Amino acid sequence: MLPYFNIAGPCIRGQHYMLPPQRRLREVLELIESHRYFTLHAGRQTGKTTSAMWLEDHLNATGRYRAAWVDLQTAREKPDVASLMTDWQEFWREDGHLAAEGFRYREAGPHLMLMAFLQRVINGGGRIVREYGLGRGALDLLVEWSGRRHAIEVKIRRDMVTEQRALEQITRYLDHAGLDEGWLVMFDLRSTLSWDERLTIREVEHHGKRVHIVGC
Repeated sequence: MLPYFNIAGPCIRGQHYMLPPQRRLREVLELIESHRYFTLHAGRQTGKTTSAMWLEDHLNATGRYRAAWVDLQTAREKPDVASLMTDWQEFWREDGHLAAEGFRYREAGPHLMLMAFLQRVINGGGRIVREYGLGRGALDLLVEWSGRRHAIEVKIRRDMVTEQRALEQITRYLDHAGLDEGWLVMFDLRSTLSWDERLTIREVEHHGKRVHIVGC
């Protein structure tokens, strides 16, 4: 397989186009030789993980060190979808709803903004599958995160009939996927409602499945 430019997660030599980390880690190697502590600090997708993985391989290859790779971020970021949805609601209220107005199709904006938000959060620790085929239908989003699967269906609320139809739909998908619970994100774009009325999270039981309804 030919190398390609990687924009998600660490770069792997031979698989991705990359510059050798050694040049920018000379000071770090000097700190290690001096038995000093150090911290790699930079923005997202700037090469921190790639550099740390290179350091592990390099130090072990010398025979003088025994370096171990421990991913504390994965241990910390256990799949807490409830907290994630609360963070999403805050983002949607502050910035997301304004950005979504820039999309040509009114219904596409909220969906794409939610997917972008989720991708940013789980980046490197999972993946998101759009239009995941289940039976004769397709689930909007299937999030695979830290070894677990989370089903998310996205709808634009028009009336209570919309919610009932959406519940029927997502419970059918949950049944096909072998999951006991899922998330139904309902966007209410009516300007007459306050944010307190829109931003809600409640849990319902439908056909033996637990569905978390996230109001936006």
